[in-house]
Amino acid sequence: MNTELLKEEPSESEEILMRICFDLPRSLAPIAHLRKSVRCFVESIGLTPDDADDLEMMLGELSSNVVRHAGTATYHVSVDLLQSRFCVTVIDQGVGFPTEESLPGTLRPDTLPGRDAERIGGLGLVMIRGIADQVEILPNVPQGTTVRAQKALKEPVQVIPT
Repeated sequence: MNTELLKEEPSESEEILMRICFDLPRSLAPIAHLRKSVRCFVESIGLTPDDADDLEMMLGELSSNVVRHAGTATYHVSVDLLQSRFCVTVIDQGVGFPTEESLPGTLRPDTLPGRDAERIGGLGLVMIRGIADQVEILPNVPQGTTVRAQKALKEPVQVIPT
């Protein structure tokens, strides 16, 4: 995996063929629909099943992280499909991401009401880092987090204009 941070949205040298955006409530219920809807659409325009699996997994993990940890009423998800890669961006206005010493898989404060002050962190971001080629986690001002993950496609996509 490339550990360099993404400095900007997908480069202008490669045209965005498609952008899908969703504004979702803080609920786990819509995540399955999000995953299935996006998967159906990207497969219909030529993404391989393996690439669709990776995209679906990234959407589910990043969205469930917001619902479980951000403490925000809504969040924004976008998927950019380029000819040679895809980029998933999740933006929330929640409590922010934990400090470097409390990365996923370690003890960290929980952000959901009614939970113990400390708990074992999940492996969602560890898995995302294993799937994606590049991952960026940035704080939003005045609050919240933006997570952007990019992955090269196994086969380039050719979208035929209508």
